[in-house]
Amino acid sequence: MEIAARLAKVTALIISRDVVIDYALYGTPELALVANNKAEILQFRGR
Repeated sequence: MEIAARLAKVTALIISRDVVIDYALYGTPELALVANNKAEILQFRGR
């Protein structure tokens, strides 16, 4: 993957503080986004 494309993904993640934490845990932007989406779905179902 090109560095510019990877930086764009990481920059997009930084917009959401919770996702940044996921990024630190999971190591890649893709996994962080998947984990964050699952968490949001679970929260929505819990209401």
